[in-house]
Amino acid sequence: MSGDHVKRLMIMRHAKAAWPTGVADHERPLAKRGHHEAPMIGRWMVEHGCLPDFILCSSALRTRQTCTWVCSELGEKAPTPMLSDELYAAPGGRILREINHLPEGITSLLV
Repeated sequence: MSGDHVKRLMIMRHAKAAWPTGVADHERPLAKRGHHEAPMIGRWMVEHGCLPDFILCSSALRTRQTCTWVCSELGEKAPTPMLSDELYAAPGGRILREINHLPEGITSLLV
């Protein structure tokens, strides 16, 4: 396989989340620390040339917030994330199915 066919899969977990009482898990926000740390990964991605051309993001609040911070740091290079309810608390097989249904032309995917 030539280098032209190599694809990159980047898997990122959300930043530090808060545990507020009475809030459903899907709606848990980032903690103060998470809001501070989340942009750091976006800056790291820019500095190291690890830029996704597609982002698949869970619909959970903490993952959406993390993604927003990362995209803010990617600036104009940030693709519009696709939110997926299917990724929330999903086992590996379901995540792989979601990835396999994405367009073939994606060469650098952030999940």
